[in-house]
This record gives sequence, C-alpha cells and structure tokens, in this order.
Amino acid sequence: MRQIETDQNFRELNQSLDQRFPVWASSDSFLKYFNRYFQCHWHPEIEFSIITEGECIYEAGGRVYELKEGDGIFLNQNTLHMAQMKGKKECRFSVVRAEPFFLGGSTDSLVYRKFMEPVINNTEIPCIPLYSNTAGQRELIGQLEEMVRIYETKLEGYEMEMAGRFFLFWNGFIRYLGKEQNGAVSMNKDTERVRRGIAYIQKHYKRKITLKEIAEICQSCQSECCRMFRNVVKESPIEYVNTYRIRRSLILIEQGTYSMTEIAQETGFSGSSYFTEVFKQKMGCTPSRYKGSKKIYQGSLM
Repeated sequence: MRQIETDQNFRELNQSLDQRFPVWASSDSFLKYFNRYFQCHWHPEIEFSIITEGECIYEAGGRVYELKEGDGIFLNQNTLHMAQMKGKKECRFSVVRAEPFFLGGSTDSLVYRKFMEPVINNTEIPCIPLYSNTAGQRELIGQLEEMVRIYETKLEGYEMEMAGRFFLFWNGFIRYLGKEQNGAVSMNKDTERVRRGIAYIQKHYKRKITLKEIAEICQSCQSECCRMFRNVVKESPIEYVNTYRIRRSLILIEQGTYSMTEIAQETGFSGSSYFTEVFKQKMGCTPSRYKGSKKIYQGSLM
C-alpha cells in the first residue's frame, strides 16, 4: 500500500519531473493507497486529474468537489490538495503533470509569459473543476485522456506528439477560462496559515501539542484557528493531530517490529488505551486487528 510522502512543509517528495522533458502522465487507483485517500500535499508543477471510474471527494483551494467518472480538475502550482475515494466502488483516475515552463521551454519565452504566466501566477485560480456534462469541459477532458494514452503507450516520437497535444490543449484551456467569468475559484486566505500549522504538527507530533501552540503558529486566536482548520482540512486542529498520528502509526504497524504500546509512545499518544480508542474511531478496527488482517480498512482519515 502506498502513501504520498511529504516534507515538513507538506510538499510532495519523490515526484520530480525529468527536466529534459518535464511532463508526466499515469493511471492509478485509490485502492492502492492507505485508506483510499491522498493526504494533504502540494507540488510546484501544474496538474490535471481525470476520474476514469467511480467517484471521489476532492479538496483543493479551500473548496470541496465531488467528482464522478468523466470529471476532472486542474491544480495550479503550489495548491494544497487532498482526495478520498467515495463509497465502496473502486475509483480510478489519470494524471497529467507538467512544469509550468514546459510549453515555452523557459520562463523567459514569449509563450510562457503570454500564455502560462497569467494563469499560474494568478492566486485567484488555485484550481478549476472540469465536468463531463458541459460540452467545452468534456472536450478538454477528452484531450487529457488522449495525452495519458500517448504517454503510457510511448510509441516512437511520443515526446513530439505529447508536446503538440499539450500546446493545443492549453490553448483551449485558456480560451475556456477567458469565457467562463465564474470559472476561477477564490483562494481561501486561511490556507497558508493552516499550512504552517500542519507543518508544525508534522514536526512535533511525537510530543504533546496544544491548541494554543497551533493557534500561535497560525497567528490567530484559538477559535479562529479551529475555524480555519475546519474550512481547509475539515477537522479541528486537535482532530488533525490525531489523524496525522494514526497515519504515522500505520507505517510502524506495517513494519511489524513494534508493540502497540511502543507505537502509541512513538506517535505521541498518552497511552495505549487512548491510541486504540482513536485508531478504532479513524480506521474502523483496533490496531491489533489491523495488524493481524494486513488489510486496509476504509475509515475517516480525510
């Protein structure tokens, strides 16, 4: 089972693109990830995701979207996002990711400055949902699907075809943005402060963390801090602390070398009984049962 690895600032690790050809595409399934979810993360590349089967709940730019088969979403660079499979039916998806300078070759090019920079540097566009029941958006999704096919097939000269397709797609995408006055999603001003709080939690989760500490890191009062966290990650700060601790405990349980008491201590819980209580709440089973079955239970670790 996989889990998206991030640094202390929630930047995704181990996904750097080849700078000689900085575009990448793949197909995947939520079933391959812990608890059928992607934890909160960001990356400097732009990304388009397409749901090819099933449904999921996507959170990005401070908004929540329910995406079904055929829908997609654009993620601007550095946008904090997470996603979770909806229901029990498998949710599959495809991704096209690229460095912002891919089309022009450099940040000094006319193409980059005229057609890429106005979008990627616009803080009012952290993400754009694309829905299959709208003709213009459905056409864009179809172009993305074709790029995924080209990249995965990798026939001779696929790099040239991929670049050409991306040029045509981006031209259509910015035309669509220009027509849709309400297409841009307003950036939630709380996101950056919550990101700082999350980074602090990730760094100090092994010891006791109070709401007062997190609020200070987020430069807010405690009630405001709770409001911001619920708006951005749909949990209170302390709920998020426990969620992150359980996520870390899954890694230790999978290793199979620690007792449950040791895992509770290593992940910041005050005792093994409280660890078990929270684990059952989040994962739907006890830590011992989880370890014995070697099965990922669908819980509420969003």
